[in-house]
Amino acid sequence: MWRVYRWILALFCLFFSACSSQSTKFQEIEPGSIYKGEITINEPSSSNEVVLSNGQIEIDASNTSDGYVMVRTLQPFDAKLKCRIQLGTDQYTYTLPSNMEYSVFPLQMGNGEYSITFYQNIQDNKYAQIYSEDLSVQQKQEDRVFVFPNQFVWYTHEYPAILLSYDLCDGLEGDQEKIDAIYNYLIQYMDYDNEKAANVQAGYIPNLEQVLQEKKGICFDYAALMAAMLRAQNIPTRLVMGDLSSEGIYHAWNQVEIDGEWTWYDPTYGKNNKNKTEDYIEDRRY
Repeated sequence: MWRVYRWILALFCLFFSACSSQSTKFQEIEPGSIYKGEITINEPSSSNEVVLSNGQIEIDASNTSDGYVMVRTLQPFDAKLKCRIQLGTDQYTYTLPSNMEYSVFPLQMGNGEYSITFYQNIQDNKYAQIYSEDLSVQQKQEDRVFVFPNQFVWYTHEYPAILLSYDLCDGLEGDQEKIDAIYNYLIQYMDYDNEKAANVQAGYIPNLEQVLQEKKGICFDYAALMAAMLRAQNIPTRLVMGDLSSEGIYHAWNQVEIDGEWTWYDPTYGKNNKNKTEDYIEDRRY
């Protein structure tokens, strides 16, 4: 099951501390206290222009050109559901809630013929296929998918993290200034949560409202929070998971597009990060 739920990345991250000690010059900002203008972000929408269904599960494929699909169940399910999205030999598997509300899944593998397959748990770790569809995807622009929220990086324009993003970027012009402002704030605001790392459950997904409020988290939390805040500024940002070979751990970090080039940032380690680019071995991106 794609490398036996590498969600246990947080357990491996337990063995290091975040380099995010509070500076004496650090000033905490109350989200929404500075920027008073309109909040405009790229938010997923279910326009129902292209809808596929088997009567149990619905796929709104109206926005594949923006790099995502919206999926929901049309009835309650007693068993767990999985959604596998595949392009060629590459594939990603997600948990599909059976609450009849939309989940947003990214089409981050580029353009081409995708297959979306749904599975229902039948016993232990065994799943049976219950529905499948093929989609032809042609995005408006490369990597547009990384300016939208998805199940792993979820937020709306009302989230405190998004309000804070606008506060921090108020009056700033270029992308690099905005990236620096958000990155520098997070590495001082956040502390690494060793207790959470020791007790995190398989299938964990960050709740960005809770993470921001608690001011601490694991590497997954750091990377998801930074991705959300930069995407709110329309800056393409990836949440990346993979091996950090220099530390011998499975880890989460960011890649940010600056002037057409992808640059890695690791908010968990912060400015004192001694790891090198070649130490980060990408496995998955969201």
